[in-house]
Amino acid sequence: MSKRGYAMSQFARFVRPGSVRVGATEHPYSDVSVTAYRTPDNKLVVVAVNTGTGHQRLDLTLPSGTATQFAKYSTSSTLNVGFGGNYSVVNGKTSLYVDPQSVATLVGN
Repeated sequence: MSKRGYAMSQFARFVRPGSVRVGATEHPYSDVSVTAYRTPDNKLVVVAVNTGTGHQRLDLTLPSGTATQFAKYSTSSTLNVGFGGNYSVVNGKTSLYVDPQSVATLVGN
């Protein structure tokens, strides 16, 4: 599968039929696009695309009770929907870095 195929599979795998798009800052940086969805099983899925050549910090501020942690999955020059760890949500906030020229999907639980 091509890198483009892996990147698109992040939407197909985590943003399931019946998901509803929810509010998110679409362009927190010039090279980063963000979109978010609420899935039918009530998970929050955030997809961030970094087209730039440097790492970008992504700061998420969430409504109370939205998620307690996020699992990160990335497609980049070295990863194909690779698991990138869990990120805790504390007081409605979490931060992480999105690799250069990559797609990162965050799945809340």
